[in-house]
This record gives sequence, C-alpha cells and structure tokens, in this order.
Amino acid sequence: MLPSILEIRDRHDYYYPRRDILCERLNVAIFALNQSVEKLESFSTRFNRKFFSIPLQCATEMRELCTLIQEGLLSEIVNFEDLISQSNSVRMLQLTQFNRMAEIADLELDRGGFIAGNIYSTYRKWSQIDGSITAAPYVINERRRGLFHLRFMEIFDVPTIDIFGPISYSEEFGVPEFFEEGEEDIYGVDPNDSEEEDDRRIGDSRSASPVDTDSELDDEEEVWYLPLEEAEFDLFEMYMDIIYVVEG
Repeated sequence: MLPSILEIRDRHDYYYPRRDILCERLNVAIFALNQSVEKLESFSTRFNRKFFSIPLQCATEMRELCTLIQEGLLSEIVNFEDLISQSNSVRMLQLTQFNRMAEIADLELDRGGFIAGNIYSTYRKWSQIDGSITAAPYVINERRRGLFHLRFMEIFDVPTIDIFGPISYSEEFGVPEFFEEGEEDIYGVDPNDSEEEDDRRIGDSRSASPVDTDSELDDEEEVWYLPLEEAEFDLFEMYMDIIYVVEG
C-alpha cells in the first residue's frame, strides 16, 4: 500500500529538522562498516579470496547503501521515502545475512579455529543463507572466547543499523547517558574488570594453543585453536575441488 501525501509530508516534517541525528547514526554505521570491509579485504588478499568473498560482498553492499542514504540526507531536496526504503534494505541485510554469518562463524570456528573442516563448514553454511532467518548483531566480549577467535570476529563488530528507528531522548536533546560505577556497559563488560581476568581467559598466545574457557566447559577441558595466520586454506581448497567434481 502506497503512503498518502499526508504521511509523506508528516515524515518529512519529522525527519528534516533531525537530519543531524540521522547523519550521526550514519557516521557510526559507515565507520564500523569501513573497519569491517578493510579487515575483510586484507584477509581476502592475505589468506583466501573464496572464503572471505561472501561476508565482504555483504559488508560492502551495506556500506554502499549507507553512503547513498547519507548523500540523500545532505542533498538539497530530500526524498525520505526512498531513504527509508534504503535504510530498511540495510537493516534486512544486517539481520538476515551479516549477523547470520557472524553467528555461524562464531559457532563453527570457536572449537579448533581455522582447521580445514571448520573453514569448509563455515563457508558452506554461509553459502546457504537465504534470508529467512534473522540474528542479533555479534558483540565482542559478549561471551568469553579466546584471543585469536575474538580478533577474527572483530570483522562482524557492527552495531545495529536502524537509521530511521525511534529517536531517543538523549539523541533529541543531547543529554548524555551515564553509567554508575560497576555498571555493565553496552557490551556487557564490567569496566572494573582487572587485566588479570583477561589474562586468565585468554590463555597462552602461541598458535594452536589451549584456551581457557568459561563454564560451558569442564575446568580441566581444553580447546585448541588454530589462528587465522596458520589456517588450513590449502586443504579447504582441496575439499572444494573434490566436492565440485563429485557434484558435477
């Protein structure tokens, strides 16, 4: 159903004087996506183009849409209907594709890291994403993980992108939001946590080293993690070649 002229005018009257808020949201989104794209491009060049092509394409498309919205907001005549539609496209890409890729990578690579089987399983599941399932944004340090895994997962550290979502009181009136001492921040991390706690859960920094994990594992159980720098991409490519031949 097409919006009425009154609805279009109401949206324009509401959003036009608040363009600075929308642009600030876009600045945050574009900055995070730039970080993601730069890391993915670097990983693609250094390690394996095939494996990183899927998240790189998605992150690039999201960034391009955000840039178009930003340009539209700064134009002399602003078409909010088109911009809202583009914003919805970004949001759906993030919810149904980018966040799903993060969710899959977190589950598939957490145990063992970049061994060939994990790489193949991750890539196969990424390839099967059809947009029918949504996922929340991946948050760094939301769950305790090894250092190598967290470093890799930074490529998915993009906050929720909802440019035309509800505008908060603090955004509207510039009132800062404060945290009480000891209160968890948006990442669920107590600012008073000591470095000793970080060292305890990071474990040894050597490649394929045992990583101490949280209560999900028994205290005596160890998880071995092969870092990205030593990933078995050659074996992954062999898997792909064999499957290509078998499946015709």
